[in-house]
Amino acid sequence: MDMMNQMLATGETQMDAREAKRVFSRIGFAAFAAMLSIQVVQTVLVLLCTSLAPELTYSPWYTWLLMGISTFLVGYPLFFLITKSLPSYPAAQPRFAPPGKFFKTLVISFGAMYLFNYISLALVALVGLLKGGDVSNPLVDMTSTGSPLATFLFGCVGAPITEELVFRKRIIDKMRPFGDKVCIFASAFVFGLFHGNLSQMFYAFALGAIFAYITLKTGSCRTSMVLHFVVNFFGTTLMPGLLNWSMSASEEMMLLVSGLAGLFILAMIVLSLVFFFTSLKKLTFDPPAVGVSGLFGKLFANPGMICYMVVCLLCVAAVTML
Repeated sequence: MDMMNQMLATGETQMDAREAKRVFSRIGFAAFAAMLSIQVVQTVLVLLCTSLAPELTYSPWYTWLLMGISTFLVGYPLFFLITKSLPSYPAAQPRFAPPGKFFKTLVISFGAMYLFNYISLALVALVGLLKGGDVSNPLVDMTSTGSPLATFLFGCVGAPITEELVFRKRIIDKMRPFGDKVCIFASAFVFGLFHGNLSQMFYAFALGAIFAYITLKTGSCRTSMVLHFVVNFFGTTLMPGLLNWSMSASEEMMLLVSGLAGLFILAMIVLSLVFFFTSLKKLTFDPPAVGVSGLFGKLFANPGMICYMVVCLLCVAAVTML
């Protein structure tokens, strides 16, 4: 609140509704450009590889490299470039979350991931019935066919660092004057849609909201990066690795590991719900530092966000119909 009051006193955040929509639209256009460029670059790379070096398509690094080149080297830099001219309002004293708060947030993150993943699985199964076939899950396809080292480097190291810089650090620094609730929802919404498929977008939205809140409260994305790393490591590397190992070992070992994994997931869901509901009264949200009403409506009613939502929904439809 001190930082917000200081910004108000100096007049740094004085803006009208038109200016607020301009900020939202610029962020929407940046996300739209990043999403579209990723799809275009991946398509071009696939065409080049299949025509010039088809043997590369059989490499366990192939899919991860497509994602890494198009996202880390093209999409995200483009997002930063388009939003560069927008005013930034970084936190005054960034810090890492205390151990107790970090542990509770990690448990809540695990619970949210597993709980919303089950919701996604139910929705995907319903869509599959209506479609008359399976619905593709890009993450499962990448982790099941890709190199474990590539999965770790791109999914557990590269993704948490770059995604937290883009969807938490960048978006929050640009939108901080609009208040914590707008920052959290905008960060989670853009992050969830950016995954471009039904299997991931719901738990990505939930995790995005958690990571955005801890980023706002610590003034830094360092805590959310570590949380993101641990969550991704469990979801894409540790759990699949243990299950694959147990299946190759023996049926008894497979049943044991599967049972322990199920107990861990159940424990995380129950404990996360306990932590979440007992912490509800302790949650605090800084109000907007600008005198603009209807911020949530303006967040969506602008050309940039509309373009972004359209291209994301088209990606979801394309993946669903594959």
